[in-house]
Amino acid sequence: WMYFKLLGSTVSGYSANSDFPVCDDLRWELWRYFSYQFCHKGAEHIGKNLIFQLSLGIPLEMVEGSFRMFLIYNLGVAYGALNC
Repeated sequence: WMYFKLLGSTVSGYSANSDFPVCDDLRWELWRYFSYQFCHKGAEHIGKNLIFQLSLGIPLEMVEGSFRMFLIYNLGVAYGALNC
């Protein structure tokens, strides 16, 4: 492990100075900025998101309207993807 951390491995997809995998540059695949909002880790994650969106989303939609809420939500998704 220490050898790997100091020198890295040419066979693995991990860099020497990080525990994260080396990623290809996928910034030009624009669909990724919006499609990640549909990824969930499991049933608990979906449940928490559902409760959060129902408790805040419905009142916000009543005030802002459906189209404006759609824009607000998806702009938030894009902003989150760009700053992640």
